[in-house]
Amino acid sequence: MPSIYQPRRPRASPLWQLVHHGWNAFLADYESKHRQSLEKGTVLL
Repeated sequence: MPSIYQPRRPRASPLWQLVHHGWNAFLADYESKHRQSLEKGTVLL
């Protein structure tokens, strides 16, 4: 018997929740730590 399609709910995943709730804090922290490099155009990996 074929399985029944069950739509995914990506917003319910722990990864999506983590990124959604922490993205702005991550960007602010990253920019404050690497402002000089960002202004010079240096790539940090």
